[in-house]
Amino acid sequence: HQWIWDITKTYPTNFVKKQAMAGKMDLFQYINKYAYFPFFKTENSLACLLERTKILQQYLPALVGFHAHGLAHKDIKSENMTLNEPNATTSSFKFIDFGLAKLVSDFDFTDNAGSLKTKDPELSKYQHLKPDEAVAAVKSSDIYSFACVCYEVFFYENYHEILEYGDFYDFSKVTGYDQAQYLKELYPFCPTLHTTLLGMLDLDWRKRPSAEEVLQNFNQAVAVLEFCLEIDY
Repeated sequence: HQWIWDITKTYPTNFVKKQAMAGKMDLFQYINKYAYFPFFKTENSLACLLERTKILQQYLPALVGFHAHGLAHKDIKSENMTLNEPNATTSSFKFIDFGLAKLVSDFDFTDNAGSLKTKDPELSKYQHLKPDEAVAAVKSSDIYSFACVCYEVFFYENYHEILEYGDFYDFSKVTGYDQAQYLKELYPFCPTLHTTLLGMLDLDWRKRPSAEEVLQNFNQAVAVLEFCLEIDY
């Protein structure tokens, strides 16, 4: 599928997987190779922000598609999002690793799996919601995780500060909004991105935008940033 690359099923061994990944990388690798600094610390901050926004924009139709088909990925993180090397002649932005994916109607709230660096801290509380509310809340947890990826891409920093004790993570130490001081850096360049990212990171799932709204806002942000760059704002 245009949005999905089930590499674990198609390429069962690491050797074959590496061959298949030739010319491709996951978003985490891209960040550490090409975006290892906050966008606003570059010589041309506006162009840098536009480039990173357009990369993130490419994944949103997939997220809209997942939710439209009643699916929650449940493990959205930069390591599970692939793209081609910057000098490739074609573009390929896909999600991988659907090992934790669930139909939202069959969601298991007792399953605590997922990456702590992008996981919705409120997820376990959704089990007490009415069924229709639980479906919307589970979809919103993907939105929250995607927002954490956006934060990582824009600022080269994890939104969650996870403190590790031995082999255990103390999930109560997720700092979340303590990291939000960087978010204000978005506002002078693009208020739409600023408000959208704030909404996606809201701990109240009811206040988070839907995948469709996020896509619409990112499309608008790209248009605004391109215009500002064109007029040398």
